[in-house]
Amino acid sequence: MKTLNSILLVFFIIVSNFKITAQSNSIKQAEIFIKQGNYSRAISILDEHINLNPYDDRAYIMRAWSHGILGHRNEKQQDLDFAEHLNPLVYMYINESIRSSLYEKKLFDYDFSFMIEDFTKSPVGIENYKKYVINEPYPKKIDSITFLAIQYLSNFKLSEAEPLINKIGQETDSSNLYYDLKGILELKKNQIESAIDYFTNAINKSPNYAMAYHNRSIAHMSNSDFVKAEIDLSKAISLDDNIAIFYFTKAKFMESVSNEEEAIKLYKKATSIDPKYIEAKTNLMLLQKSQGNYNESITELSNLINTYNKDAEYHYIKGGLDLTYGLYNEAILEFETFLLSNPEDPSAIFNLGLSKYLNNQKIEGCEEIKESIEVSNSEKKNKIYSTICKNITFD
Repeated sequence: MKTLNSILLVFFIIVSNFKITAQSNSIKQAEIFIKQGNYSRAISILDEHINLNPYDDRAYIMRAWSHGILGHRNEKQQDLDFAEHLNPLVYMYINESIRSSLYEKKLFDYDFSFMIEDFTKSPVGIENYKKYVINEPYPKKIDSITFLAIQYLSNFKLSEAEPLINKIGQETDSSNLYYDLKGILELKKNQIESAIDYFTNAINKSPNYAMAYHNRSIAHMSNSDFVKAEIDLSKAISLDDNIAIFYFTKAKFMESVSNEEEAIKLYKKATSIDPKYIEAKTNLMLLQKSQGNYNESITELSNLINTYNKDAEYHYIKGGLDLTYGLYNEAILEFETFLLSNPEDPSAIFNLGLSKYLNNQKIEGCEEIKESIEVSNSEKKNKIYSTICKNITFD
């Protein structure tokens, strides 16, 4: 009896794997026929696939595309409507900007729709603070304490950062630097009004302290107070026009109000100040690509990325680019490589899952996304998981 059960189990596994492989192959076959321009044949294959897999959102999008090319307007709209019913984020299969907005980014590569969530994991640039610390008549030990506090803030080690920031307040008689770092701490705790108060205190202490204006603008943006945000950003730049991140943040602001031309100018300014500002170059490339003027930017970005190929961070950034451009196998490899040296990084796990999902490895992808949420929960990731994985049946 045990032997029979074992045989049946092996048979079931073989049949299940064959079914999964066949489903994957049918999608790949349809993709080949679409690339060849044989849309009628692609539709036939997708018809068969959808009969067997009625909840495969990607298949409906592919068939809608094919119907559209052939002028089948009603069939196209029916497929689009049902695909969007299955998955409101279904256009991520065909829209690079949507894919770019979905994957988890690092540094200050945030989007305003999830401002606080993204800012809470954004590093605080030590380089941006050096001249403000070194040029002030603070006790010498404050330099090292400040840079260590900034490092803790960058790594979201708030409990370690807080006593150091309080120490800075004691040693500097509640200086503008203290209030500014306290504001960042509050912002990372999602205490927006408190953060604004601290940044305002920093400005009152030192009206020419540009970093506090910049940081307060981020707090204003998170409150959707874009008028005040733009005023603060402009003031920060007028006080110090040689800090790249000021232009980066203002560029992101311009993107949020659909002023892409101005955003491009600002990203270019940021990269002229810091030629190795890969986040600014990435966003510049994506904007130029959307306007049909991006070949030079892609070449420049690729050359820049290749200078960092010994750094694990390179694989993370490259994975994000590959995901954006629909190179899912390459993205999977890059994020897996990054995870070899950073095995518990929740953002990389999430991006790996998203890449697998888009690569038609939906069960694996949703499992990775779920694991990422278990490590580090967020509203954004939960929303994406509940949207794209709701029809996935786990073993």
